[in-house]
Amino acid sequence: MTDLHALTLIDAAAAIRSGSLSSVDLVQALLQTIDHTEPAVHAYAFVNAEQALEHAAAADRALAAGNDAGPLHGLPIAAKDLIWTDEMPTTAGSAVLQDWIAPGDATVVSRLRDSGAVILGKTVSHEFGASQNDPPTRNAWKATHFPGGSSAGAGVAVALGSALAALGSDSGGSTRKPSSLNGVVGVKPTYGRVSRHGVIYSGSSMDQVGPITRRVADAAFLLEILSGFDPHDPSSIDAPLPSFLEHIGEGVDGLRLGVADYFFDEGLDPEVRSVAETAIAALEQLGAELVEVSLPALSVAAPAGYTILMVEQAAFHQQWITHPREREYEPETRWLLAAGSLIPAMHYQAANRARALMKAEMAATFGALRIDALVGPTLPSPALAVEAFDNPTHVPDYVRYTVVANLTGQPAISVPCGFSDEGLPIGLQLIGKPFDEGTLFRIAAAYESASSWFERRPPLVTAQAGG
Repeated sequence: MTDLHALTLIDAAAAIRSGSLSSVDLVQALLQTIDHTEPAVHAYAFVNAEQALEHAAAADRALAAGNDAGPLHGLPIAAKDLIWTDEMPTTAGSAVLQDWIAPGDATVVSRLRDSGAVILGKTVSHEFGASQNDPPTRNAWKATHFPGGSSAGAGVAVALGSALAALGSDSGGSTRKPSSLNGVVGVKPTYGRVSRHGVIYSGSSMDQVGPITRRVADAAFLLEILSGFDPHDPSSIDAPLPSFLEHIGEGVDGLRLGVADYFFDEGLDPEVRSVAETAIAALEQLGAELVEVSLPALSVAAPAGYTILMVEQAAFHQQWITHPREREYEPETRWLLAAGSLIPAMHYQAANRARALMKAEMAATFGALRIDALVGPTLPSPALAVEAFDNPTHVPDYVRYTVVANLTGQPAISVPCGFSDEGLPIGLQLIGKPFDEGTLFRIAAAYESASSWFERRPPLVTAQAGG
């Protein structure tokens, strides 16, 4: 196991069980990568080094004694700084919660621990997941460029190998956006598939926790563990939980993929258009049938999505925004919350009516055309320079493709599908039927197996390997 940067979650699990790799050695290797990369990218808000090594040593002792804690035994995983952990701070990237320790683990963290995982640390989030402030995190491929938000640190850490996998949360694209911009895999599950108990809300009717990994099978592996009904979360849905790995290798022959005009609008960067079209053509060559789709209701997805998000964020933060602690928010976040509190009820209602039309249009289109998934670019451009996001009003337009699945509640995944001429990753997004994540993993895995994008490493990784 000399190249831990190429090690997948599934391979690491097998290596630990076979005795060819110890949990302690794996954690130490990741901590060394953190030491090497953090000065340049700042992916972590908190590194749980001492306790992670203690838990890893305990995992090694347990396995030696014949006690296997579960599928994640001894595997180090990071969690976004919006997700509660009882042994390290959860600050949501904000001075408002500086040094705050949650009263317990979030359900998703409990499920990781119950499966044997070691929590390596907390990754940087934009303040309260609002994606408006400018955190110190930088893109894994080019430090002058935007890393994606709000699960910025998670995407960067996985891309650099300072985490084998990480948990993000996604209310408008926040797992898929950093995954696309950093060349990794990011999943937004069906709304209600994964518990949000112990996760600080960004938008209560649109949030979901999802995995960020290097490979598609790792994401499926991790989502199986995270999923399932939780009585502590009123939005949790008691739906059957299939194996996402069981059919992942069956290919795309006979599947119907919708190519919607909405995802190839006039604002799409020409390089992204070319790369996405090449990837879609590859899926067709693998046996998928392409179907042209028109979804006119999506034309208002960005304004509807951000109207709903802004109102729900403002409502959640009412407990602090009218308190003296209001001064502790970043100016950009304070601006967003103030604006959200001023949106008239009629606008919020109109946005939700538009949302209902989008959901109905999606359901009708998937049914009438027998579509298994929609396919298109994840974002309209590769990573932009950080200063391009100085104006908060630019953000809704940038996530106009990703926010769709948050509005409709459908599952979505972003997978690497190429690079720009500047060497920046580009992602391909798949949107599926509710509770049909398995088909998305099947399509994404087929594309991944026919490409080599996942083999490329950011310059910081190759420099470390060479040094």
